[in-house]
Amino acid sequence: MVEGFWPVLLVGLLGGLIAEVIRVAGAFREKKPPEGAEYIASALFAALGAGAVLYGWDKKLAIEVATLGAAFPVLFAAAVRAAKPPENTGALRDPEAGRPIGEYIAGRF
Repeated sequence: MVEGFWPVLLVGLLGGLIAEVIRVAGAFREKKPPEGAEYIASALFAALGAGAVLYGWDKKLAIEVATLGAAFPVLFAAAVRAAKPPENTGALRDPEAGRPIGEYIAGRF
């Protein structure tokens, strides 16, 4: 059980961090590891896990808070994926140019 603003915030951050580790592992599995700005985006997404405190900071189960912390970055990525159509990955795109940050945030590796 966690109770109080700071403990709930920290457990929410832990949940957000776990969600981002899963995203980065997926990128490595697809043999398209994150680069520079994508690591910064991942750190910001992990910080979104702190949004678990919006649910309240009275006595809660730690697993519930961590799940809420993990849900915030996942929901935000799903919103980006829905709002932004896939980039043109045809022959006109320079393969050396790298992946746009929006594609990484949307989970398109």
